[in-house]
Amino acid sequence: MKSKSLVLNLAVAAVATVVVMTLLFLLPFHRNITGFFRFGSARPASPLLDDRQIIKLDRQDGYDGCMFLAIALDPLLRHEGTVAALDYPKYRYRRILFPAIGYLAGLGSPACIPYAMVAVNALCVVALVWFVHLGLGAPPRERDPGLLPPLALAIPGVWMVVSLTTSDLLGSVMFTGALCAWRYGRNALTALGLCLATLTRDTYFALIAAFALVALAQRNWRLLPHLAWAAALPVAWNLFAMHRAPQGDLLLGRMFGPPFGGLLHKIRILWTEPFSARNAFEAFSLFQIAATILLLLGACLIEWRRHGALLILAGPTVAMLALVTMKQWNYYVHYVRITMDLQILLLLTCGSPYFRGEKLALFGLLGLGSLVYIAKYATL
Repeated sequence: MKSKSLVLNLAVAAVATVVVMTLLFLLPFHRNITGFFRFGSARPASPLLDDRQIIKLDRQDGYDGCMFLAIALDPLLRHEGTVAALDYPKYRYRRILFPAIGYLAGLGSPACIPYAMVAVNALCVVALVWFVHLGLGAPPRERDPGLLPPLALAIPGVWMVVSLTTSDLLGSVMFTGALCAWRYGRNALTALGLCLATLTRDTYFALIAAFALVALAQRNWRLLPHLAWAAALPVAWNLFAMHRAPQGDLLLGRMFGPPFGGLLHKIRILWTEPFSARNAFEAFSLFQIAATILLLLGACLIEWRRHGALLILAGPTVAMLALVTMKQWNYYVHYVRITMDLQILLLLTCGSPYFRGEKLALFGLLGLGSLVYIAKYATL
């Protein structure tokens, strides 16, 4: 029965992903794969692409996906035009895993790499549902999770990443895989997942520290040496990346500021600006983040022995939300993507009867938000 539900859950994830990506490819992107990377006319694209074939947004700088594609096309930054295509080369180059996988999956071919990167995110959607399935069925309560794992498809950040081809989904999949491995007592695989996640986004260094706290609290001494090498490898890459791509800063001063300064500024703007569809979705996005944190807090506190570690692992993301500036809060796509891990952690508590109705209601709202985002994006 357990294997049947897994096959069904993976099939649901695969069908949903194919439908959404086909819809985007045919409608807003007009069968042009570059639409998935959100290029802007204000910044030059990679010189390894045919500029005449690129869909570009007028007077915009481009989004994260086109930066990752530029690195994937030239992972050693040998071409001068590659650096010009990056807004913050030092910052972008440190997040190497997604473009490196795109380069390898595309066999180094500029014609194939864009399709490979889009396919990687498609596989990540299915992998996320698989890992959630494994996490919900992990010891000590080895139960069939039923149809709970496809609730991961309700998370709006998943489809934002799919439509923009950023690395956040790959990072979340690696983090969720590490969490599953930890629940099954696989220390080396836990460390490997965290190491790879950190190569997608360096904020996962804080998650390695959180796992170390959990290991100390549970006296899991064998995990600590693995966490050491999980951090050491990304540190080594970061040092190399800063040497190889010396231009630009690390954005720390622009990304982080006084606690809650950016969030309070965001709330003030939403309160004072006239009503609009975008502001309504921004308000909804803030609400779903707050509801996720509150439900996760309640679920973990009421079952501390079972889920207390999840609350510790949620700490770095919550702290990051408290510290980020308006550079992140000014657009819902920025901050919704980084909260995916919180919603995945909440989903892993859904096997418990506590707050079950509230959790399912929240994921229903998240699913509605995802549908609104997809429908809006598909009609651009």
